[in-house]
Amino acid sequence: MNPRSEIGLHNYVQECIGKPFEFGVNDCPLFVAGAIDVMYGTSLRDEYINKWHDQKSAWKYARKNGDISEQLKDKGCIVIELNHIQTGDIIIMEQRLAHEKYWRSVAVCLGSTVAIVRDDIGIDIVKINDVPNLTEVLRWQ
Repeated sequence: MNPRSEIGLHNYVQECIGKPFEFGVNDCPLFVAGAIDVMYGTSLRDEYINKWHDQKSAWKYARKNGDISEQLKDKGCIVIELNHIQTGDIIIMEQRLAHEKYWRSVAVCLGSTVAIVRDDIGIDIVKINDVPNLTEVLRWQ
């Protein structure tokens, strides 16, 4: 990643800190899509605006279109080995929810930390070793 993209990513994350979690407004797919836009000049976030507005509609969208990690792979992201992770890579976390459903969340790597969206406080910065249920790492191509 070039320095301008990295600075843009860090500025984007700082601007997002303090914004509360809200499905379809400030959730993990939209946050990560915005990060990709900032780093690579895409308009990925615009593709997801108004596609869901609560957990039920997000589930419905994911069932029909694939979850965010599947969609990112379809758009060209490649899987990276964890020991090759770098700033700007997309972190995939798998969570088990009620009724034995699985939900994949995404976050963005900031080096030794990760910008993650939490439903209780919005964007948070955590140490990479503290990321819960990290299952995969993707890199935009």
